[in-house]
Amino acid sequence: MSGAAQALRSTWTALGGEAGALSFVRTVGTGPVLPSSFAVDEAAAAATGVAATAAAELWYARSGERQDVVVDVRNAAISFRSERLVLVDGARPGDPWHPVGGTYRAGDGRYVQLHVNFPHHLEAALAVLGVPEDAEAVARAVAAWPAQRLEEEVTAAGGCAALARTRAEWCAHPHFPFVAGEPLVGVEPTGTAAPLPGLTAHRPLAGLRVLDLTRVLAGPVCARTLAGHGADVVRVVAPHLPEVEAVLPDTALGKRTVVLDLRDRDDAARLREMTAEADVFVDSYRPGALGALGFGADDVVRLRPGIVHVAISAYGERGPWGGRRGYDSLVQTATGVACEEAAAFGDERPRHLPAQVLDHATGHLAAAATMLALARRRRDGAGARITCSLARTREWLEELGRVDHTGVPDPRPADVEDLLMRTGRVTHVRPPTALSATPVLW
Repeated sequence: MSGAAQALRSTWTALGGEAGALSFVRTVGTGPVLPSSFAVDEAAAAATGVAATAAAELWYARSGERQDVVVDVRNAAISFRSERLVLVDGARPGDPWHPVGGTYRAGDGRYVQLHVNFPHHLEAALAVLGVPEDAEAVARAVAAWPAQRLEEEVTAAGGCAALARTRAEWCAHPHFPFVAGEPLVGVEPTGTAAPLPGLTAHRPLAGLRVLDLTRVLAGPVCARTLAGHGADVVRVVAPHLPEVEAVLPDTALGKRTVVLDLRDRDDAARLREMTAEADVFVDSYRPGALGALGFGADDVVRLRPGIVHVAISAYGERGPWGGRRGYDSLVQTATGVACEEAAAFGDERPRHLPAQVLDHATGHLAAAATMLALARRRRDGAGARITCSLARTREWLEELGRVDHTGVPDPRPADVEDLLMRTGRVTHVRPPTALSATPVLW
């Protein structure tokens, strides 16, 4: 059995999937694909594979028909770079990274990462450092700070920063036990409602409504995956909150969008009406943020008993870092991935994975758990509350083992043109999984 197949099997088991479902699944293609010391290729195949397998299980629950699933390892690995490869009318839609963001050497010789892709996070970091919006000025200012103290001060100011920790330092961190003690994806049964409606089209999620209250990248990947299997996905965006526009052509595939300001009474009432008709509610805002506006998990379940509520966070909801702001690259830096990767490549500076692996994997794992919960609802009408975090996905990546793919050439866009397809004006990475009866499409 290949490493990708083994990773898929162990991940499916961790999600509580029926073992018999894997007899209809096979992996094709070989690696290595992306340069890393972590099992990135295997992680991509496993995460996309369990999502496709869950879709096949939901299809079986709703139709009584089985189908085969094929996971392409190379395609899966490249799909974890989808936001880098997307084109609109043949051109890149922009750069998602702000030039001031990045990893800086602090005054104590340690490294600290500043994540400033959103304007308010940039303002917080610049206010703490007392400098203008200039990378060289930021570098000089960071050089006067101890790294951990800067991490703490920027975070306290409402920004996003991370000390580059070693794996040993992360394992000794007081938040680590709260991450390591969680299941890969938490699933808690909630109230019951009528079983799923009958199929309205030849798709696993046909006739089901998903509300997508998420931003880059894990949450949007989750909802995009559900859209690819036939769900009616509605993005709910706020007029006053920024987006990373460069990734939207990729992550918004298959979705419709409505603009609602939940601070407004009428807009909040409209979302309550939409929630009462929904089957899935996906939330990737900082834990507690939507709850303060009347749309926490308990609120959503009261509005729609039997709904599947999905909460995606950076570090989980419990522990000293419960509710802490964070993004994929920051979690990599804070939890030892960047230091481990640097050591493997012989670099002094922390080095990130060759893709936003934690984001993409978490999105697919959340989608898989959602579809398995919907299959259970088909049988007994039970709803579910699903929780997952980038930090827990990082531990899953560690559990997949380490590889020596540091000498693998980094694929250029021209090297993967055969994996691209066009939907309307958007050129994007094609689905890495093939379902024999219900192909993925947007």
